Amino acid sequence: MSSKPAAADGSRRGSRAKPKSPKPPITLSSPNTIAAAVTKKRYSKTKLGCKTCKVRKIRCDETSPVCNNCIKSGRRCDGVAEPANKDGGLTFTAPLTLTHFRPTQTGWLTPREVAHLDLFRHELVYSIVGHVGTPAWRRLILQAVHEEVALCHAVVAFTALSTSGDAGCDAGLATTSSVAAQSPPQNASRENEFALRHYGKALEAMRHVFRHDDKRSINTALLCTLLCICFELRIREPATALTHLEHGLQVVNSNLHTVDEAITTAFARLDLQAAIFLGIRPPALDPSRVASRIFVFDSVYQEADNALAGLTNRVWTFIRTVADDYRYEDPPQQAVPDAVAARARDIQHSLAGFRMHYLTAGSGSKLDKMLPEQVSLLRIKYLTCVIVMSGCLAREETAAYDAHAADFVAVVDLAADIRARQQQLIPSHATGGTGSFQLDMAVIQPLYLTATKCRCPVTRRRAVRALRAGPDFEGAWEAAVNARIAERVIQMEEEGLAFDLESLRDGELVDVPESVRVHAVDICAEPAQGRATVYFSRRPNGPGTEWEDLQEEITW
Repeated sequence: MSSKPAAADGSRRGSRAKPKSPKPPITLSSPNTIAAAVTKKRYSKTKLGCKTCKVRKIRCDETSPVCNNCIKSGRRCDGVAEPANKDGGLTFTAPLTLTHFRPTQTGWLTPREVAHLDLFRHELVYSIVGHVGTPAWRRLILQAVHEEVALCHAVVAFTALSTSGDAGCDAGLATTSSVAAQSPPQNASRENEFALRHYGKALEAMRHVFRHDDKRSINTALLCTLLCICFELRIREPATALTHLEHGLQVVNSNLHTVDEAITTAFARLDLQAAIFLGIRPPALDPSRVASRIFVFDSVYQEADNALAGLTNRVWTFIRTVADDYRYEDPPQQAVPDAVAARARDIQHSLAGFRMHYLTAGSGSKLDKMLPEQVSLLRIKYLTCVIVMSGCLAREETAAYDAHAADFVAVVDLAADIRARQQQLIPSHATGGTGSFQLDMAVIQPLYLTATKCRCPVTRRRAVRALRAGPDFEGAWEAAVNARIAERVIQMEEEGLAFDLESLRDGELVDVPESVRVHAVDICAEPAQGRATVYFSRRPNGPGTEWEDLQEEITW
């Protein structure tokens, strides 16, 4: 018996080989005649095909990361699913949705714990998602908190700590490794004791989460890790927070295609923050892999923010892995190679393209599709990247930063605008008062850069005042610490200079000799004790000479 020839595209089209039934004739003159139903041929389904092809009812070719059908037709492809894990390793879980969690698990809470949970839901959640965060990210956290015991304990601990008023003071709190085993200090407040107790319960519940082999375990564990990072940063333990972060990044990297995209993005932001805060650490997550997880953006702002985060990742990867070796070479041996300079120009060109696409009004721009607070946040991050890139390979501060006097003024103005809008949009516990905390970076690092690198006395003093106005914490960045160090840099650079501060305009530079300019500041902080050992790097004999490091103890 001969076999039927296969279709040209390799698919099986068995229905086409069947004999077709003759259609009854259709008589237009007869009103009772029923027209024959015209049926569309079935298409061959694929288990891992993209949703776009399934909606179009065509066979997906399962090309990763996007299929060729969508590319050829100019459609947005939501990506091809990953095959199930076959090696018995770490279980891959589906992204979290409103149906992946269990029913509410908060019935056991006391009235005091319920009050803390309500405060987090209405106010302190913005400390984590930000005032311009996507609604889906906020809903995800709140849903998980009410349905996962470990997250519930972590949220109660974080809220109690945020409302205690003395988090991380000299009386101190126990570190992560000793939370579950040691009693809190006797002079700690009741709220701190309450926070420590629930933090210990959260850590214990996390151990049970890691043991379970269910679909939501990895995402739940990562959300717990995120809240643990917030808690450790809140008590001024950045080293312990970094340990949590490194563990979470390992899990994300191993399960990138199964972790919820909002969680992946949050860890990518923390990874970038650690690279900026720590002078020797490049980003660990590949921005292109993170971007491939987001198939549909909730808004133009989310699209722009993710694009800028990818560019910022490129900037700091280049600085930490390439540029620092040339700028801080002691003594400088050679000129910057052409390949390195070309790579820097490529990043600068990409930043200019971002500005034209998202931050410039005109035809094709998406500027008018974003809210004013979103535009301000994008602008300050963009300007910070531009300023940092301009100086990453320069061996003279004059050539690197003096051309950006207007940009420094804009940074301070934008920081004031962002701060004012935050106070309007977010309740007081999340933005103001003693110990206000935000997980994402916004204004502290740009203001610190302005205070230490802008040589306009008026602008840099405005930046210091803005640092002291709040917020107190943005992730690992503490405003009081950076304001105190910036004041010392200003004092060192302006010592002996003659100028009339009252007559100077904002953005008007003074001539600070290259020999007294502080090129770099290395900080070994003990934030819980309110002190830091700071190393100020200068070239007292001028450009191209050996470095001099001045060590000082600074308190705040």
